[in-house]
Amino acid sequence: MGLTARLLILSDGVAGHVNQSRGIALWLGRALADRDISLRVEEREVPRLGGVSLARARLSSLFLRSGGRRRSREWLGAFGGELYRAFGGNPVLGGRVVVLSAGSRCAPYNLALGVLLGAVSVTVMTPSLLGLDPFDYAIVPEHDHPPRRSNVFPTLGAPNSVDPGALEAEGRALGDLFPPRSVRRWGLLVGGDDRNYRVTPRWIRREVGVLLRRAEAFGADLYVTTSRRTSREAEEELGRLLKGSGAVRMYLPAGRCSGNPVPGMLGLCTRIFCTEDSVSMVSEAATAGHRVVLMRVERPGGLRQGLSRLSRRAAAAGLAPGGAVFGSSRFDELFSALRREGRIEEWGLWKREMPMVDGQGRPVIPEDPGRVWGFNEARRSAEWLAGKLVFRWGV
Repeated sequence: MGLTARLLILSDGVAGHVNQSRGIALWLGRALADRDISLRVEEREVPRLGGVSLARARLSSLFLRSGGRRRSREWLGAFGGELYRAFGGNPVLGGRVVVLSAGSRCAPYNLALGVLLGAVSVTVMTPSLLGLDPFDYAIVPEHDHPPRRSNVFPTLGAPNSVDPGALEAEGRALGDLFPPRSVRRWGLLVGGDDRNYRVTPRWIRREVGVLLRRAEAFGADLYVTTSRRTSREAEEELGRLLKGSGAVRMYLPAGRCSGNPVPGMLGLCTRIFCTEDSVSMVSEAATAGHRVVLMRVERPGGLRQGLSRLSRRAAAAGLAPGGAVFGSSRFDELFSALRREGRIEEWGLWKREMPMVDGQGRPVIPEDPGRVWGFNEARRSAEWLAGKLVFRWGV
């Protein structure tokens, strides 16, 4: 290839964040290769600050863009750790260099390196405090109501690192470890607790219990995993519920497995069930061609939930801007859009409309839907970004 570009991914160690950056990087490399530009990708983790250092770093980061290279070098010297040792002493100026990151913790490092290296700064999602204005380009979920600008690309859900071309091999590898017995292979992706959702032992017994009985009645294999946010109590309840069932082919709690079984599940399974608390897992399953069965979980009560519902009603009535919607109501907007696209269906409807037996007592065996490809927000984002970069670089 005639030209070379360099991409630096900054990671905060959060899988849901770095997978967005890696997915965009994967497709950006392919999009640039189509334009005869090879992309060299490097990944670095940002420091984990706390206390006074974190407060000082956040406040002083507001002046990085206006302070020029000197201020960026000083800021990295104070807060950058290994990043400063790698890039602060001998900056690479100009050229075709891109810094890409997702999440608020990486954002000031992205900005400082962008200024210091003369690089293009790209943020995924809207960083708190800094916002979008200091960055050259931004890739932001539509449910966050990003501004309509030429340098901002809205996505439906979260970009991710699922590569449809690799799914078959991932599925075979998981199948070798946990051999299926049925042509019906159901995957259950269980998330966890946050400010908007609760996955409790009570919910496990009630909803996963129904799913387990359906799998047993329909002769389906069940593959189950959890997330880092799943509580120990919920994982233990899952273990008790699934233990001894002939339908269960795999149960791998996230806290007790070193690898990530999700890509293998997406490749192997014929139907995917996912709890609503994880936009990342829902987006990954949709990218893998699945029509995801969305399982609603419990929600904490209190003032926040009430205000969240009120914000959505106010926006729907035109009394507040869409950006004012927050909490679980914001994600409900995303799920409504995915449902209109035919990418999800509701567990509540699925379990009611699929009785275990017909009127004569015979089992009703639903056909698992075939895969529908074409949903890939990482690829769309990367192709948009490639076009912007090629124009910017004048190549």
